[in-house]
Amino acid sequence: MKRLIQRAAALTAALCLAAACMAPVYAETANTEKEENVYVSLAGDGSVADIYIVNMFALDGKTEIRDYGAYSSVRNLTSEADISLDGDSVTVSAEAGTFYYQGNLKDAQLPWNISVAYMLDGKNVAADELAGANGHLVISGSVTKNKLAEIPWYAAEKPTVFISVANPFHLYDVPMVPVCINTYNGSREAIRQAVEKITGKSEFKGNSPVDAFCGMWDTRL
Repeated sequence: MKRLIQRAAALTAALCLAAACMAPVYAETANTEKEENVYVSLAGDGSVADIYIVNMFALDGKTEIRDYGAYSSVRNLTSEADISLDGDSVTVSAEAGTFYYQGNLKDAQLPWNISVAYMLDGKNVAADELAGANGHLVISGSVTKNKLAEIPWYAAEKPTVFISVANPFHLYDVPMVPVCINTYNGSREAIRQAVEKITGKSEFKGNSPVDAFCGMWDTRL
């Protein structure tokens, strides 16, 4: 039997998805645009091990950044300045230049289901069993659509109202909803006011202090 491998380790893959949200953030100066890159680490069997976003800001001067994201933790990748995560709100002080921070997503899903299987000398083996093994290795993979990532799929079929709580940029993730109510924060009073307006007890008033459309054309349709 031809020796094809000497050592094999668990397969990992990184997917880089450019997400040009260009969402504005609070700053001491004018609103500042940001860029996002999404990185995905896969386990040996193709399941998602970790998803994190690297956020980049091009700053003209010292800026107090306030950003938002559904993160379990955040990390300053540029300086020694403290970075704070309070709910979905991220705050950090940054100097002029390019500033990066990493946000580790919680309960995130890919739009695909990825599966990787290994067969060594005709027998199915797990990825962690391959280290130090010899023999004929066959690696097969499959990618299928993740229907859970399509939620809310029903938005175009049934009357749907999306209520954004504590994240003014939610519309970026669900541009297909016909009606979006932005409460801006998740306080008890904000939720009470939203319920009153939905039930017709009071009128919708005021303007969002940030671009809830995230600079995207499809969120305005």
